[in-house]
Amino acid sequence: MMNKQAPQTQFQAQTVTQNAAVSSNFACNTRLIGVVDSIMTRHSEAIAYNFVLLVAANGELIRGKWPAIPGEKLPALGDILRINIQTQSEDPELYSQSPGKSGKVCHSIVHWQTIPEQLPLELLNQLYSYAGHQEVVDRLVGIMHRISIPCIKALFIDVFSNPRIARPFMQVAASHQHHHSHTGGLLLHSVECAEWVERVAAETLNPKEAALAISVALLHDLGKIETMKPSNVNRMVDHEVLSLTLLEPALTDLQTQWSQGAYALRQMLSWSPSAEKFPKFPGSLLVKMADQYSTALSARNKAFQALPEHYYWASLKTTHNLQFFNRIN
Repeated sequence: MMNKQAPQTQFQAQTVTQNAAVSSNFACNTRLIGVVDSIMTRHSEAIAYNFVLLVAANGELIRGKWPAIPGEKLPALGDILRINIQTQSEDPELYSQSPGKSGKVCHSIVHWQTIPEQLPLELLNQLYSYAGHQEVVDRLVGIMHRISIPCIKALFIDVFSNPRIARPFMQVAASHQHHHSHTGGLLLHSVECAEWVERVAAETLNPKEAALAISVALLHDLGKIETMKPSNVNRMVDHEVLSLTLLEPALTDLQTQWSQGAYALRQMLSWSPSAEKFPKFPGSLLVKMADQYSTALSARNKAFQALPEHYYWASLKTTHNLQFFNRIN
């Protein structure tokens, strides 16, 4: 039996509240990521600052600072760090001990966060640059980090390293009028399903079957990156079929390392409750339940979003029918 605690996000983070009140819109829209090359604290009579030098995926150097807090735990050398920046400022004092570096741009950091180092920096930079909601990418990265089967983790890296898959997966809606029908909705729905499956699978399945169930939960709607396009492809091919088509190159690679796992993923991704009462792998049923739960919560939230809090029923018109919901406040 595995650890029964809910999965914990593997991040160290800090919001620098002293700076966050100014230019918050700029701070929210400007995020940079890199490996910590150096870090130090400078003290003065007025205030102490932490200074960090990051190396980005393209080799560019990123310099930043934030007010030091007594007793805070700082990032370590080699950590991957994501920073939210507020302004750009000239700070000759920072580099006065390094000839030739005086006057380099030094960003004011309003939030920093370490990211699990097992994932390639290029991949992380790509994922965060595509998505509008960084906190959902944090959750996605956490899921991939916690996968205990190396070849399954490699499959995720393979799939999300492809910009033609990763970009739309991060940006498209999960539906047109039903659930998660907003930019980034597919990513949020997929992450919700994977997190819920992860919690139950950790208690009920062995590590290999748990990793497979989590993978299916995260990738079960991948085909929607095609069916959500403004074309007629959704009238010709179901998104479940396209999910398998898009994943086949990665599944073929997985088959050379773990053939049983590759075939299991194909079976689980193609299982339908209408075909048989119970799936060959119980994890498939777990994914289906998480899918329906995430969908129902999102659809109900959409039905009630414009109504006063005292309303206890609402309806949502979708492409196929009119759905009614209740709530208790």
